[in-house]
Amino acid sequence: MGILDLISSEFACSRLFRAVRWRGGVYCPKCGSRSIKGHGGYGCGLKRYFCKSCRRTFNDKTGTIFHYSRLSLREWFMLMLLFLGLHNSGLGLSWLLDRSPMTVFRALRKLMLKLKAGRVEFRGAVEVDELYVNAGLKGRNNSVRIKHLGREPRRRAFRRRGRGLWIYDKPAVFLLVGRGGGEDYVPSSNVEAEAAIKIIDRRIRENSTIYTDNFKSYLGLSGLGYMHEYVNHSEGEWVRGECHINNCENRASILRQWLSTHRGICKDNLKLYLEAFKTCRRSRNTNPTQAIIEIIKTIYIITATTFLVKSVMSIISDFMNFLSSLRRCSKCLLPETFPGIDFDENGVCNYCRMYKSVKVLGEEALVKVLEKHRGKGDKYDCIVAISGGRDSAYVLHQIVTKYKMRTLALTVDSGFITEEGHRNIKTITEHLGVDHVYIRNEEHIENSWRNLKIMFHAWLKKPSINTIVPTLNAADKTMNLQIYKYAHENRIPLVIGGNNIGNCSFEQEHFKTGYMGIFPDERGNYTTKDKMKLLAHFAWEFFRNTDHYHWSIIKSYLTGTLVYFFESLMKPSDVDTLGFYDYIYWDERKIIPTITEIGWRGAEDTTATWRIDDTMYPLIDYIYLRLVGFNEFDEFYSKLVREGQISRDEALKRCLSERIPRPTILFNLLTKLEVSKEELDNVLDNYRAKLMRKILKKQA
Repeated sequence: MGILDLISSEFACSRLFRAVRWRGGVYCPKCGSRSIKGHGGYGCGLKRYFCKSCRRTFNDKTGTIFHYSRLSLREWFMLMLLFLGLHNSGLGLSWLLDRSPMTVFRALRKLMLKLKAGRVEFRGAVEVDELYVNAGLKGRNNSVRIKHLGREPRRRAFRRRGRGLWIYDKPAVFLLVGRGGGEDYVPSSNVEAEAAIKIIDRRIRENSTIYTDNFKSYLGLSGLGYMHEYVNHSEGEWVRGECHINNCENRASILRQWLSTHRGICKDNLKLYLEAFKTCRRSRNTNPTQAIIEIIKTIYIITATTFLVKSVMSIISDFMNFLSSLRRCSKCLLPETFPGIDFDENGVCNYCRMYKSVKVLGEEALVKVLEKHRGKGDKYDCIVAISGGRDSAYVLHQIVTKYKMRTLALTVDSGFITEEGHRNIKTITEHLGVDHVYIRNEEHIENSWRNLKIMFHAWLKKPSINTIVPTLNAADKTMNLQIYKYAHENRIPLVIGGNNIGNCSFEQEHFKTGYMGIFPDERGNYTTKDKMKLLAHFAWEFFRNTDHYHWSIIKSYLTGTLVYFFESLMKPSDVDTLGFYDYIYWDERKIIPTITEIGWRGAEDTTATWRIDDTMYPLIDYIYLRLVGFNEFDEFYSKLVREGQISRDEALKRCLSERIPRPTILFNLLTKLEVSKEELDNVLDNYRAKLMRKILKKQA
C-alpha cells in the first residue's frame, strides 16, 4: 500500500490512526484502565468509548494533538508528510493546505513539541563540534520583546564575525555524531567549557573516545574519564588517522540547508526545529509509508508519555517506601534481600569481596573451533540462533562479517517473542544478507498459552518465590532439540547459541534458585548434585499445589525435566554446539554501537536494551521487584560494576530506570492471563509480609 492510499480519505486516515494508537489494545487515557466498552461513533471512522473504572468517556483522539484541532486527520497527515518528508516551510504549507499561516504554524508547533524523542546516549567513538546559526526574535508576537532590547531589530543580512552568542542572535548548536550510530543536536546559550562539558557529560558514556577540533572548551575532556583526541584546524590539520570530525561537518552542512528553507526562525523555537530535523534524519532511509507510520507512533508515544509515566509510577508508587528502605552494598547494587548476602563493616557485600574477574577461552580458541567446521556442511557451516535481542544480534554480525562463516539464522518462535524482537530479526538478517528460518508450531503455541494461564492462576493461590520462573518462563523447553534436529536434517555441523548456550556471565541470574540455597557457577551451570536438589524442590512445589493437576501441565513439567537432565544425550552426534560468549568477552560498549549500525533498535517505552525480545520478563521482573525489592537488572549491573565496565553511580541511575517493567507489555500480558493488577498486587503484598520475615531472619 502506497502513501497516497494511506491518506486517500478521512476514513483511511482514521483507520491508520486507530491502528497505530491502539496497537496494544484500547485503554482509558485518564486512568489507564483496560475495562472499556464502545460508546458510539465520533464521525469519519473514529469511535467513542466508556471507561468502566473512572466512568468517563473518551474517543480515539482524546489526549493527542489531533483533539480539538481545526485541521482534519488527513490535513494533519499531509502536514507531517510535507513538513518532515519534503521539507516544506510553514508558508508553503499554508498555501498547499489552504489554511491561514497562523493555523498552520500552531499545528507545526504542536507537532514539533511532540517530536522530542529523548536524549541520545553515545558509546564508543563520538565526534563533537559546534555550529552557529542566525536566529533572532522572528515573529509578530515578539514585537514587545524587541522594543525592550533597546536597539533596532536585527537586519536580515546581519553577519557578526567570530563565535556566536545567544544574546547576539547567533546561538550555538552542538553536534554529536556517534561513529557507531546516532546523532544529536543541542542548542546552547554559550560555548564556554562549562556548557560544553555539561552537554557532553549528559550524553556520552564514560571511557568513550571523543574527537573534536582544538576549540579550548573541549581541552578538559581527557580529565573527565574520556579519551580525547583533536585535530588542529588553525594549522590546516583536518584528518590524523582515525581522528577527524568530518561527520560533524557533513551534518552541519545538511542542517544549514534545512534551516534555510524556513527563511529565518525565532531562537526560542530553535530547539523545536532541531527536534523536527532529527526526525527527518531518522526517517530518511525509510519509504514514505513507513516514515509517516513511525512519525504517528512517535507522536502517540510522546503524547501518551503522561499515561506511561502514570503507569510506571503506579507500578512502583505504592511500594516505593519498601524499595528505598532496603540497604544496598556500598560497592555494587545488591540489596539486603539478595539470597546469601552479608555485609562487612564497610558495607561491602560478600559477592564483591569474593568476586573473580570473568575469564573467557579467547578468540584464538574460537577460530580453531570455527575452522574445524568450515566447509563441512552442504550449504551452511553453522546455525546462529537469533531471538531479536542484543546478544544474538551481535553474535550473528560477528560470525557473518568477521569470521566469514556460511551462516543460517534460525528462530524458534514459541509465541513469546515481542514485536521489537520480530522487527530486529527481520532488519538485521536483511542487512547482513543471511538466510533466515522460523520454526513455529501454532498448536504448541496455543497449548503453551493455555498452560501458562492455568499455572499462573495456580501460583496466585499458593505463591512461591522458588517457582516464579518455572511458572512464567513458558518458552518451549525443547527449543534446543528443535534446532539440533533442523541442523541434523539439513547437514549443518555447528549450532551457535540457543537456550542457555553461551550466554554471557553477566546475564546469569544466581538469585532465582538462591532462595533454595542452590547457586550455579559463573556460567549458569549446576552440579549433578544441585540438579537433583532442584528437581526435588520443584517436584515438592508442584505436587503441593493441586491446581497443577492437569495432564497438559504434568506433561509440560515432565518434558522440561527430561530435557534439563538429558538434553546432551538427545543431541545428534553429528551436530556440535558453541557458546560465543564462552570465547569472546561481553562488552556493552562494543555490542550496542555495532548492532545499531545494522539497524537493531531497542523498545520505544524503555531505555533498557536487555530482554526487549521476551514477552514474559516484564511480569517476572515486576513480581521479583515487588516481593524482594530487586530483579535481574540489579544483579546484572552489580556484575558490570565489579568488572569495571561502569561506575556505581551510573549503574544505579540506569538500573533504577530500566528495572521497572514495560507498562504496555505488562498490562497486555495481565489482560491475556485474565488477572487484574489489583489482584496480583494483593497476592504479592500478602506473600511479601511472610517472605520478608523469613529472608531477613536467614540473613541475620
